[in-house]
Amino acid sequence: MAGTRGHTTPLRRESLASQVEEILRRRFETGELQPGDRLPGEHDLASEIGVSRATVRTAVDSLARQGLVVKRHGVGNFVGEGTLLRNNLAEAEDFNVLMARQGFEPEVVFDSVQRLTAEPDLARALGLPEGAEVVRIAKRFQVENSTVVMALWSMAVEILGPDLTERILADPALTEPLFDFLETELRLTTAYQLADIGAELSDRISYPHPEPGPVTAVMRFDETGYSLPDNFSTREEAIRAVAGWVAEKFGPFDVKVVTERPPDLVPYTMAVVGGSQGALQLEEGTLGIAPMDCGDSNPSNVIFAFAAELHDLKELAMVITHEAGHAMGLAHVDQEDAIMYPYSSRDVDWGAGNVPDGQACDHTSHQDSFQVLTQNEGPRPNPMPPWVEFVWPTQDGIYLSSQTVLVQTADDVVV
Repeated sequence: MAGTRGHTTPLRRESLASQVEEILRRRFETGELQPGDRLPGEHDLASEIGVSRATVRTAVDSLARQGLVVKRHGVGNFVGEGTLLRNNLAEAEDFNVLMARQGFEPEVVFDSVQRLTAEPDLARALGLPEGAEVVRIAKRFQVENSTVVMALWSMAVEILGPDLTERILADPALTEPLFDFLETELRLTTAYQLADIGAELSDRISYPHPEPGPVTAVMRFDETGYSLPDNFSTREEAIRAVAGWVAEKFGPFDVKVVTERPPDLVPYTMAVVGGSQGALQLEEGTLGIAPMDCGDSNPSNVIFAFAAELHDLKELAMVITHEAGHAMGLAHVDQEDAIMYPYSSRDVDWGAGNVPDGQACDHTSHQDSFQVLTQNEGPRPNPMPPWVEFVWPTQDGIYLSSQTVLVQTADDVVV
């Protein structure tokens, strides 16, 4: 049993202030508003975007706390001089490539490289046995002699091999750009990265040689990269495989599983995949969490599948399926070979069982998950299968390619 799962209340949608903040950020990034430029007044911004002045004020105050806006009382609000570096967390990308694409000229400074025994947490994240060795590199990414990113990179010696390990210890610059290094030297393609994100003070970070200066708030990203299983050649294939396994479990019901965001105004349940339970301060070992939505009354639920401790795409698919079951009105059951069993499981089906942690949605202590899903979501539609009727000529139905053939399709169209 790899971990437990729990329940929570549905998450709220993004606030208007957050949306205004993102609009202003985009204007900073595109250069529409340059460092030092004065922002339009609150009244003008509120009229342009279609929100209240109070909403604009909240967004500007948030940007000011991040150093992206400077407030000069009696004068106005101005774009800050600080470096703007944005990273789409849904994409794995080298820091130096990210910086160059945004117009900066990055420099990588290597502070240390060493071979050491992996700490227990690191070994667990990398799926290594206790006492396994890693190569660790401390490096900084700078723009105009100012450090923008500090990184501690670790990789298992057993993956690198003895020759490549010695080469890296002698010249750590071999590892940049990182993803090019992985593909060229090791034939490894990074399928996805799982990240824990938090905030720390600069004098408390674990980097071996922090730069002197005033104590400031910094963002901390603990990322673990995973390569594709041998039977998948691209990240897209792995995503389709996970979606296919989830769709297979929901096959008997009127449930559609997609890997792209549906069109606007179409309600859907979103599965957020990645990271660990620590981001939501949940019990250690929690693999996922979702709202318990009796009757699936909320058409826009959000569920979480914490993949930081999972190294198997099939298990990830089962965690997503389990949490989606909660969002569709299913409680936990005590049957070990059922999807809604409250511990990690694989290759199981919906099943039925007693509800150990409270009453089911129908106020009983027993739940038939298949029956509940059929009631809440409806059975799988059974449309007329496609068919073709030959209209002319009709002999045997096999014709030379030069022969004109008229056919009638299921939607009464003659072709």
